[in-house]
Amino acid sequence: MATAAYSVIYESVAVKVIKWTLKHVTTPAFDERVGAPYVFSGRYPDKSIQMYGTFGAGTVKLEGSNEVVAAPTSWVSLNDPNGNELVFTAATQRIEQVLENPMQIRPNMTTLVADVEITVLLLIKGK
Repeated sequence: MATAAYSVIYESVAVKVIKWTLKHVTTPAFDERVGAPYVFSGRYPDKSIQMYGTFGAGTVKLEGSNEVVAAPTSWVSLNDPNGNELVFTAATQRIEQVLENPMQIRPNMTTLVADVEITVLLLIKGK
């Protein structure tokens, strides 16, 4: 399984938009269902997340880690301000605020289905 790279698609003095494209295709075989971690997201305490695309029966959640290493092994689910886990499906495509402010952040396709392509946009805002 390969990792989906991110790109910074917008950047100003205090705002960035980070984009991942998660994919799982059976023919030809292609699997990028975990996003590469965006490191130092802690510098941007105000975050919102949006996911959209072809989910099928797939599920994607937003995860964070405070491990200060290149390849964290301890990822936890992030939540909205009401304490609800940030989990997205075809039925729950929306924009949500992120409660926690971890050092690293990534999207993770946790329910695997065939022929899925999901765009993940993370807007981060600093001071």
